[in-house]
Amino acid sequence: MAQDDWIEHRRPDGERIGWMRPEGKDFVPVDLLGRDLSPAADWLSAERALNEAGIGYLADPYELRLDDGTGAAGPAGSGASARVNPGRARVIR
Repeated sequence: MAQDDWIEHRRPDGERIGWMRPEGKDFVPVDLLGRDLSPAADWLSAERALNEAGIGYLADPYELRLDDGTGAAGPAGSGASARVNPGRARVIR
């Protein structure tokens, strides 16, 4: 997922919590699922956003919304529950 110019960011205990994606002179904090956590900001602000997000969101259930064949996701509740972590998703229905 990480691009060549993204900078890995880790907690003090060594756990990777995301990346800093350079954007001009600023950085965009990116979580382990590849989502931007905030708009581009200075290094310290982007680092703060990553540290505050942590990795707890990986324990949350997500709804897997299945494509209805037209390229659009079905209505909420039409999918299955899923657990996600970097590199995989497990459907738990």
